[in-house]
This record gives sequence, C-alpha cells and structure tokens, in this order.
Amino acid sequence: MSRSTRKGEDELHSTIKSVVIKLCNSEEFINSITASITETITQKFNKEIENLRRENKELVKKVQNQDILLQSLAEKEEKHEQHLRSRNIRFYGVKEDGNENCAAAIQEILSSKMNIDIESWHLDSCYRVGKYVRDKNRPIMVRFSTLFHKNIVYQNKKKLKSTGVIVKEDLTVEQMKVFKAAIAKVANNGRVWTNFGNIFAKFNGENDLIKLKCFDDVHNM
Repeated sequence: MSRSTRKGEDELHSTIKSVVIKLCNSEEFINSITASITETITQKFNKEIENLRRENKELVKKVQNQDILLQSLAEKEEKHEQHLRSRNIRFYGVKEDGNENCAAAIQEILSSKMNIDIESWHLDSCYRVGKYVRDKNRPIMVRFSTLFHKNIVYQNKKKLKSTGVIVKEDLTVEQMKVFKAAIAKVANNGRVWTNFGNIFAKFNGENDLIKLKCFDDVHNM
C-alpha cells in the first residue's frame, strides 16, 4: 500500500470518527436513534403480542369445541345408560335370607301383594345390590325381559303401601343427583317422584308439574 493511500484512509477514518463523535454529542441525533430503536422494538413486540393473541383465540376455540364434543358425548352416554336401566326396578324392604332365591321372593311379592302374575322367564336378572350389612336388608335389583312387564309392576306400586316393601326406578348416577337436589329444595313444600325414568316435582298449592332433567331445572323451579 502506498504512503499516499495510507494517508487517505487515515484522513477518512479521522473524518468519520469526528462526525460520529459530533453526532453522539448531538441530542437531536440521540433522540432520533432512541425513537427509531424504540419503534423497532415496539413493532416487534406488538407483532409478537398479536401472534400470541391469535394463537390464544385459536386455542380457546379449540377448547370450546372440545367442551361441546365432550358434553355431547356425555349426554349420549347418559341417554344410553338410562336406556339400559329402563327395564330395572329396585325392591326395598324385602327380608334378606342367606339361602334365599331372589327371583322366587320377587314373584311371591308380585303375586300375593300386587296381584301380578309374571313368569320367571320375564325376570332377566334378580339379585341383591350393595355391601352386606348384618341385620339390614339390601335392595333387590330386578331386570325385566321387556319394558312392558316393568311398567306393569311400576304402575301398580301403590298396592305395596303399608307392606313395608317399596319399589323405585333404577336411576343413573346423574339422575339420582338431580333427584336428591330436588328433594332438598322442595323439602316439606311439595313432593318429588319419578315416572318411567323421568323426574317430576310439584309444590303444594300448585297445579303445574315440573319436569327435571338437570341441575339448572332444579335451580330454576
């Protein structure tokens, strides 16, 4: 490199350095640089925030759709469970014997106390439910072969009044929760009952029947 070239570069370097020093001492230049950097960072942050907001909305929508799907599946499962239990009746108050024949005991009750003759083959299953407790009678679960035979028995349940035997429909877990909540709310001001898988309530002095399908119905009655 020639001496003249080297000298030229040194002069350029010196000139640029001088300009930079002057600019750095210029409040206007510093404010301009600060504003430019601030704007660049702000724009980047705003873009990131906007992206996060968009992603959040998409996630919220996915969660909502998932909740709707789960609710739909739960409702279908509940209806399926209700259908499976629709032919069931629980008999309470039937004396328990270690050597008993549940089907024969139920047929005896149907015949002698309810005047209903149902052949043994119309009882798909008949068994005690719940944990055994000494000196207590567990309920007997009866599954009839057809809904017709189950309804005949349930329609005549009043014939068991004063016999110590009570029949109740086999409610699902969710139905039982609604049923108990309704009883707690009505208390002594009315009554709550089931009829063919449906839960009803009625307040004293009122003619309207209230059909209860969920907790919201109990809350609003």
